[in-house]
Amino acid sequence: DWAKVTGTDLGQNIIIPQSASAIGGPNQLKLRPGDQISIRDALYCSVLGSNNWTAEALAYHVGKDLLVRSGKNGDPVKEFVKHMNALANDHGLKYTKFVNPHGMDHQGKIPYSSASDVARLTIYAMGKAAFTFICSQTEKKVSIVSIGSRQDFIVKEFIVKNTNKILNVDGIDGVKTGLTSKAGPCLVVTAAKQPIVSELADGNKQVTPRRLVVVVLGASDRFGAARSLLLRGWEKFEGWNRRGRQIRDRVELLSMSKE
Repeated sequence: DWAKVTGTDLGQNIIIPQSASAIGGPNQLKLRPGDQISIRDALYCSVLGSNNWTAEALAYHVGKDLLVRSGKNGDPVKEFVKHMNALANDHGLKYTKFVNPHGMDHQGKIPYSSASDVARLTIYAMGKAAFTFICSQTEKKVSIVSIGSRQDFIVKEFIVKNTNKILNVDGIDGVKTGLTSKAGPCLVVTAAKQPIVSELADGNKQVTPRRLVVVVLGASDRFGAARSLLLRGWEKFEGWNRRGRQIRDRVELLSMSKE
């Protein structure tokens, strides 16, 4: 959203901030503060590889720009998280609180969310063509620029593999895995079928998209659970569709404009 509003080129490099080294957890790319990576590659690392360092780098870079544009001083990462929570509020996420850009829950205040809120956020994110494309890739080659011992630039390349093991199974085309000490193994997946085209009485045609979102939190077998829920979801969807797609209460709707 920020890149679109500001017209920022995703090929622009950002710097890994010092704050990334305090996150803890795995550092799959052996990143160091001061390393550079493009915004596009940082997104691939964060979404496909669940890389906390690149998530922190994105937050720092965007947060700093937001502060500059508003003429304010402050912590860039905290500014970014403030906007994360504002977006969550705007899209009806009532049971979600972000405290950092990567979701780790072993330091300080504990972030939280719910299955329905994760589904709402997924619906929003999958409406963005760039995000949809990124999370559907099985792997991506990324480049890291480091400063060597002689102050020369060293370019290292890595293959980042998607941690979603059931991508492209049962029509699954996204979205993201998650794993923290308190949340346990988590997963959100989406899958789509051909839209239903119906002819109306006035001769016009109505197109009904068919996409399911499955959210699994704290499951010992998150991939098996997601596939099982997806199968059951399609069965329920088809029955609901045959009955005229009736909505008993607007509370049932996860995706709707905020009133």
